[in-house]
Amino acid sequence: MFTSAEAGLLLMNTQAIGPGLAPRPWRMGRDTQHGNTLLSRFVAEYAAGQGWQVVDILREPLTYDYLRQEEISILYVHGINPEFSANEILDIKRFVENGGGLLIHADPRTGYYAYKVLRAFGANVTEYDHGSRELLDVTVESTHPLMANVGVVRLLPAYVLAGVFSDGAVALELEYPAYSILKAGAAEPYAPFVAAAEVGMGRVVIVPHRFAVDKADNATFYRNALYWLQQENP
Repeated sequence: MFTSAEAGLLLMNTQAIGPGLAPRPWRMGRDTQHGNTLLSRFVAEYAAGQGWQVVDILREPLTYDYLRQEEISILYVHGINPEFSANEILDIKRFVENGGGLLIHADPRTGYYAYKVLRAFGANVTEYDHGSRELLDVTVESTHPLMANVGVVRLLPAYVLAGVFSDGAVALELEYPAYSILKAGAAEPYAPFVAAAEVGMGRVVIVPHRFAVDKADNATFYRNALYWLQQENP
């Protein structure tokens, strides 16, 4: 028998995804086969602190059946290298269409392959940064649930090496189903840097490369993102 406190914790860490269906656990899969473990470490640790069970995925190829077998509710990847195959990208999209959440960083193209996954959800990485060589604090005016209680987010500057961006935040080009959550820039016209998509029964959140948890209100944004991807209310 559960105590009332244990029953409350069990309810909090599961999600009913439809009549007659089993609850979906709060389980983040951090892809360490295709992603950079150092880059993804801090968000993964933050998610664990918020109540998600974080498991490292060391699998090639990554398949829809595997993600379902492991009961992954949120797939997280940062610093994609090596690239996903075309079939893996199709399976990631299928995972989202069937209710999964995808948290992915829009890594610069220098040495990373996030753009190949982003295209499946209507987003593309550009060659433009936010125009500042310093940290850029952006005041948030969005009413989207991802920005609830977020006053300011901080973007790292892009680092240019041999004429190309190798680090930091780069702007996005978006088309359906992706839409902008945050536009930024040192001067107008501002460009999208944070985006989301709703595909089938699932959701996608796209954040900049090295979007640090411990800067400004970024942690609150990440908390919102976890709940939104899980399709739970904070």
